Amino acid sequence: MMKINSIFSRNFLRNSVKLFGLSILSLLIVLFSSADNISAQTGNFKRRTKTKVSRTKPPVSKEINNETQKNTTVNENNAVSIVNRVETDYLSGETNVSINPKQPTVIRLGLAQNATSVVEFPLIDQIYYIHEGNPRLVTVFQSPTKETDRSITLYPGEGFLPTSVPGQKELSVTITMQMKSGLVIVLEIVPAPDIRQNAHRCVLNYNLAEVVAARRAAGLKVNLGDENTAEQVKQTRAVSRLMSGNLPVDAETFEENKNDNVSPTAFIEIAGGGNSKIDSDSKGRKMKTGTQLSRVVNKKLAEAIKSSKEKFTVWSPTTNGLSLSTAKIIEIDALQKLIIVAVKNETMDALRLLDEMPELQIQTLDKSGNNLQIERLTRKYTETTALAGAIPAGATVYYAVVFENPILGANQKLRVSAAHDRASDAPVTASTENKPDKKEAR
Repeated sequence: MMKINSIFSRNFLRNSVKLFGLSILSLLIVLFSSADNISAQTGNFKRRTKTKVSRTKPPVSKEINNETQKNTTVNENNAVSIVNRVETDYLSGETNVSINPKQPTVIRLGLAQNATSVVEFPLIDQIYYIHEGNPRLVTVFQSPTKETDRSITLYPGEGFLPTSVPGQKELSVTITMQMKSGLVIVLEIVPAPDIRQNAHRCVLNYNLAEVVAARRAAGLKVNLGDENTAEQVKQTRAVSRLMSGNLPVDAETFEENKNDNVSPTAFIEIAGGGNSKIDSDSKGRKMKTGTQLSRVVNKKLAEAIKSSKEKFTVWSPTTNGLSLSTAKIIEIDALQKLIIVAVKNETMDALRLLDEMPELQIQTLDKSGNNLQIERLTRKYTETTALAGAIPAGATVYYAVVFENPILGANQKLRVSAAHDRASDAPVTASTENKPDKKEAR
């Protein structure tokens, strides 16, 4: 009986161990399978998440890029609009203007401080007259070769500034040009606040045939300055300059106007060569006048300015801020001579020469060298780089003066005198050589 029980107990234990082992094995299998399912589900979830992210990221990046591009475009547009925000009613930079001869032409140009503006016109036409509204605000450069130039250069004055007070009337100056064809061009110059708004170059274009046809249809004159008959031109206060230089003025008219109380501001002064005494004494000798004379004088003046250090070597002592130097006298023809005078402002202020300056004088001396008499010599033609006699501080201006060939005595000499408006009673003088440099063979 005891054996049976022991056998039964052993069998029971074995079976219990087997069942326990199977239970543990089943439990492990269940656990491993659950872990695999969890990992599989987790992997699927991760893959789905990645897929979603990969699907949603491109639209987000595109939107961001689009917004960035929009912002960049807006910023670029804003930058361009800032540059062009100031809308001006005048021309700036480099421009081309086509002129209709049948309509009035007013061209508004911006001119800034420390800048210049060049206005060009067709080669087939040239300026006949220039009328300046206010040379203290805007000046036209006096080119020594203006007879052949096809452009003008504008300079701003120190007071030519834009208005800083809101509502104040805008400052502007007009410069009127009349061409030889008869075309009238009005330049309205407006102060520009910045050099970037300066009209550096303006090219004028027009059809000369249309200009001539329009003026003839209106009964107006064309080919100005080609007159063969002398005209009497009286001097006025207008700041106007005859650019052609081929309108001689009668000698008596010149002397009459000289005694008037009107300030002569004409750029060219011509006393005609129609004196009967001179004609009778010339015995067939031809005297240059008009355009021919102007061409010679302009050429010689340009040459003197180009080689000023060689031409003007001796300067007079400074008197009241002015000093003079003269080049050698040039013989134009048998009856006329040319002298070129350099006038330098030695002061720090702008000066203005008196009318009819510089003055040519014949000085008569006694045997001891004392002054006996001073006789004024009449000028027949004058070209200058000065505007109405103005000389900026420290600057030098040049005058080319044509005068009748004088007959001098042994104790007589030719000298030059100049005075400005602040010391009219104390002129500066300089002697000049009596012997000519060379004869103009033209």
